[in-house]
Amino acid sequence: MRYLRFENLIIDTHNQLLIRDGVSVTLAPKVYDLLYYLACNQQRVISKDELMDAVWQGTLVTDNAISRTLVKVRKALGDDPKSPNFILTVPRKGIA
Repeated sequence: MRYLRFENLIIDTHNQLLIRDGVSVTLAPKVYDLLYYLACNQQRVISKDELMDAVWQGTLVTDNAISRTLVKVRKALGDDPKSPNFILTVPRKGIA
């Protein structure tokens, strides 16, 4: 599937690009990878361990690195963590 669509967002999987309100948003590779993984797994809670395995594939990363990347994804989406539309953090469980 080339395009994933959510409200005012389009993820162009061929060009690894986010289009928000008709404007292209270029993302760093890991930011795109995290966004894509979350979009493909949107119906469930995803743990940090799963994200490490899926997005960082064997690379040692800290929880802080995941959190910083998630902040960048939220910023690209225009999502407010205090009143989220797209990404919900579930304390002690993961990301939904």
